[in-house]
Amino acid sequence: MTLKYQYPVVIYYSDDLESDDYEVNHYHGSITPIRIEKEPYEAQVNTMGFNFHILFGHQSNGWFLCVPNWNFGCELAHPSNLSWNMQSMTSESSKLSYEDATAIAYALNALSDYIAK
Repeated sequence: MTLKYQYPVVIYYSDDLESDDYEVNHYHGSITPIRIEKEPYEAQVNTMGFNFHILFGHQSNGWFLCVPNWNFGCELAHPSNLSWNMQSMTSESSKLSYEDATAIAYALNALSDYIAK
């Protein structure tokens, strides 16, 4: 099974984020679930020519995300929480770009409909 999804990326043409000088582009990605019936959940996310092997689930402090092929990990809110998860993935020490974090956050959101609640 392969899931298709779409996500927005905002491109600002000004340093002033309050400016109306921006554009929203929509990109498409695909998700190949590897294990979604039990934790840790695992899937391949492919978008914009990149591949993210994601593992996510619960740990003692809440949810976590690990992207081993990008040497990246962070804490998450519930996988459906786009705003919090994108903020966590784009912290100052993050190895992910804004575009990568957006793609993964929207993939997690799509997967949240398929995992055990």
